[in-house]
Amino acid sequence: MNKELFLTELEERLASLNESDREELLEDYQEHFRSGKAEGKSEEEIVLSLGTPKSIAEDIFTEREELLQDPITPPETYYVPRKPTTKERTPGLRVLLLIGLIFLDLVLLIPVGFAVWSFVISLWLLVGTLVLSPLFLVLSPLFGQSIEMYQGFGTIAMTGLGLMFLPAVLWLSKLIKKATIIVISWHAYTLKGGR
Repeated sequence: MNKELFLTELEERLASLNESDREELLEDYQEHFRSGKAEGKSEEEIVLSLGTPKSIAEDIFTEREELLQDPITPPETYYVPRKPTTKERTPGLRVLLLIGLIFLDLVLLIPVGFAVWSFVISLWLLVGTLVLSPLFLVLSPLFGQSIEMYQGFGTIAMTGLGLMFLPAVLWLSKLIKKATIIVISWHAYTLKGGR
């Protein structure tokens, strides 16, 4: 943590004090940084010797015995806003990216996606067939077949397998759907100006 981050966080933590007291305390800590610099210390060493802004603020409030009426707990980390580093893409570069993405899709993503989605659909058909196997057993006498005892037990086993596979297939379907959405949003992000 450098001087700027330290003083910013300390100022946030002392926000409930009146402005003159807060400015006086911040000036004292700026003086600590100036004297530390004169002694040849780096900003990080000075920050380490002073302690965290959280502990300093707690000490100040306990010394003054001031309680916050509506405590707002600031986050432990301080976010420094940054300027966006990506530039808007030129139309020519977008065309080249589009051609590259189409080539990538045709060679890799569409065949792999088709195979993966075909696998998921076949798993759903398998689970559906296993779960509906009692219906097939009940309808078999309509087609002139007799029902034997082993067929009943086999049907129960197939239904159990189908119900056991159902959560795994459901989880896999959600995972593949999420991956597909990520790939599609990556395409849009890349064309708009992302990396």
